[in-house]
Amino acid sequence: MFMNELVGFGRPNDLAAVVLRAKLARFYGIFGITPMWGGQRLHEFYPPLASVITRYFTMAGALTLYFLLCFATWGLGKDIITAVLFLVSFFHIVPTVYVGRFPEALGYLCLTMACFAPNDLVSGAFIGFAALSHPIPGVVGTLILATRGSVNLYLVEAIVCGWWYIPFFLKRKKLSYLYENRRDKILGIYVYSYMLMFNEIIFLFFPQLIGGFGLLWWFLPIFIDRHFRTQLGVKAIRRKFRYFFQKPFLVRDTEINIPILRHISEPCIILQMRSKKKSLSEGNWIWAAACYLLEKGIILYNGLPATEVSRQRLFFPVKIPIFEFNEHLE
Repeated sequence: MFMNELVGFGRPNDLAAVVLRAKLARFYGIFGITPMWGGQRLHEFYPPLASVITRYFTMAGALTLYFLLCFATWGLGKDIITAVLFLVSFFHIVPTVYVGRFPEALGYLCLTMACFAPNDLVSGAFIGFAALSHPIPGVVGTLILATRGSVNLYLVEAIVCGWWYIPFFLKRKKLSYLYENRRDKILGIYVYSYMLMFNEIIFLFFPQLIGGFGLLWWFLPIFIDRHFRTQLGVKAIRRKFRYFFQKPFLVRDTEINIPILRHISEPCIILQMRSKKKSLSEGNWIWAAACYLLEKGIILYNGLPATEVSRQRLFFPVKIPIFEFNEHLE
């Protein structure tokens, strides 16, 4: 069953990391020590909510549940038209599905529930759940609900998510991936994360007509990618609608692009040969490869938490075999 897990569309995306964490939780438990990355505890690096939901519902099931809850929450909190506009917004669909920022999207769903909740205690619990899915929605929700001036709300939030965040902040200097240098980061936050934040705010605080801008953006002849490269005209619209023709990418599809996976039978490291330097390979692909191998009981040591980190800062056990491949992953 797990070889049929959804890890992207057209190619692996960030959904692969969520699936990998869910599979590691299945094998070792959220609080158990995983053998990769020097014996880390899985929950120490990432808030656990999205991983737990994906573990029990699978990625396809988790996304289905998410969209149903989104529709119900916005429909009951505001109206059906707002719910539909939110779901089909370019700034929601692309980051959530085609980039795979599912944990953040789940966090904003919890934030929405908090805003529409009947009292401060329930709101505090939902903001805590938002933070246990991803830090950014937790911070945004904490700031938004500050207008209520409720101490009880923040006490409940602290109880729900404090057990994770206190150790996280104490160990944050050891987490290399927090300091990765990426062109698509602005003030430490990814561009696609800003898209989800923007979408949530315009639907919470602006008229429905403004929320419709997310639908209009699909048809505007402009496309800006995460590296701020711009396309105009018909090509831009085609680029946007190309998303809808990307087929689901499953764990089992990974071996087609990385055929050496079929021949690996022991814990290892995978390197991608490039023209200028050896790389630990693109993050999404290595996460998908780790999902593939884990189903066979094999640990890929450079599977988590991110492959953009300098190789000099990684810890690998001695005498772990290294496999190299030269393919350019598309």
